[in-house]
This record gives sequence, structure tokens and C-alpha cells, in this order.
Amino acid sequence: SAQSGAIAIITSTLVDITPPSVPTGLTGAALSSTQIQLTWNASSDNVGVTGYNIYRNGTAVGTSVTTSYTDSGLTQGTTYSYTVSAYDAAGNASAQSGVSVTTPPAAITIGARVKTTDTVNVRNRPSTSTKKLGTQPLGTLGTVISGPQTGSGYTWWKVNFDSGPDGWVVQNYLALATLAANTSPAEDLSTLAKLEVQLQQILAQIINLRSRLQAGVGGAD
Repeated sequence: SAQSGAIAIITSTLVDITPPSVPTGLTGAALSSTQIQLTWNASSDNVGVTGYNIYRNGTAVGTSVTTSYTDSGLTQGTTYSYTVSAYDAAGNASAQSGVSVTTPPAAITIGARVKTTDTVNVRNRPSTSTKKLGTQPLGTLGTVISGPQTGSGYTWWKVNFDSGPDGWVVQNYLALATLAANTSPAEDLSTLAKLEVQLQQILAQIINLRSRLQAGVGGAD
């Protein structure tokens, strides 16, 4: 018999070109002076959301398959701008939502190296009504030897500065200082020698205070 005509079978594949919805409710919170946590509401997609891209100051820093992300290794006292975009398995990405978060200054403690963030008054006691011993210019380095104390509505630290007057300074004008990465070995040794002298002075004050306390206890007997 005559052959039947060939039957053409045409198959088509649907291509997903629909991006997920924009992540809403993006918020950020500083967990510490070097860590920020971002959270947001889940996006929707016609097929399914695969994950989220996270950008810091316009640069991709990570991805997340959940609705949160923790960014680490940040600088204290710095404002960062974050955006988050959802993506699906086909590579479609949503528009970005954004938020800005500022890390707090690192905590100051006794023995910490600090620098002034503005020209500051140095006083003999932690109060704005007490005697001013002088001023220290912006960027002056020193070592915290006592505190914190409160007075006149401020928190104060007593600082032994590398030069100029030593005394009590308002915390608002102090920030933690670190040795610069580009200092020379000679400069690092000089700084280390100053720190050793300051630590010896602190130790001498502790020994003196202990002796006075012990003498007081003995007198009371």
C-alpha cells in the first residue's frame, strides 16, 4: 500500500523570564562594632525563589537561601548601605530593596589605646565644671588609665596622652586607635616602648593603692 505521510512532532519548552518580587521589609541591625545582621520578608516567584543576593555599598558580598544575612569584618563607627535582590533558578533577579546601617564605636576599656576625634578639653575631674588642664588636638593618641565615670551628663575616661596634658575626657570625643599598617618597625618599637612605660605607671598606681588599702585595714585593727 501507499506509505502514509510523515507526521511532524513539534515540542516547545517554556522559558521562565519572570523575576521574583522585590524583597520587602528590609531592616538591618548592628550586632557589634564589626557585625551587621539583615532581615527581610520572603519574595514570591511564578516558579520558586532560589535565594537572595546581598550587596554592600554596591558590591556583592554574599548570598542567602533564607531571609536573613550576617555581614562580618566591618569597621566600627561606619555607615554601610545594603541592598537585597531575590533570584530564581532561571537566573531572573528582582529589583533591589535597600537599607543603611551604622556600626557602633568599639567599647573603650582601661588599658585601651585611644585617639581624639576632635579638639577636646582635658579636665582634672570628670565634670565640665572642674578645672580645665588644657586641650588636646584632633588625632592625639593616648592610653586609658581610669574610668568610666559619669558627670555633667557625660561619660568620662581618664587618659594618659602621649604628649600634652593628661586627664579626664568626654567619651564622645574618643575612639579606639590601632597601629597603622604602614608604620615602620622603628615607629612600632617607639610606640611599644611608650606603652610599656604607661603600663608600668599603671602598675605602680595599683601597687600604691593596694599599700594604702592594706595600711588602712591595719589601722582599723
